Amino acid sequence: PNRVAPIHMVKKRTQWFSTSSFADSIGQFGNSGTGVLLGPGIINFDMAAMKNINFGQRTSFQFRAEFFNAFNHTNFGYVDTGTDDGTFGQVLSAHAPREIQFGGKFYF
Repeated sequence: PNRVAPIHMVKKRTQWFSTSSFADSIGQFGNSGTGVLLGPGIINFDMAAMKNINFGQRTSFQFRAEFFNAFNHTNFGYVDTGTDDGTFGQVLSAHAPREIQFGGKFYF
């Protein structure tokens, strides 16, 4: 696309950047460079906790709890950059929410 005005990063799900900054380049290559837009970043904290419990000298049990995206921060997906789409400049997806898994292991 052609860049016709400065880009303002609004950073909302319904409009990530100012879409009026771009116009279709018909019959030519556009003047907009590569990497002029920054998409949403990812903030992700993974945590795990485990407890080993011994039953005598040769047997033990391990309990684990694992948290993926522990603080449940919303991580948006990609921004639609197709100038012909009705969803141009919008974030249409999100990455996985918090996931928790528990596990146990018995050693003998």
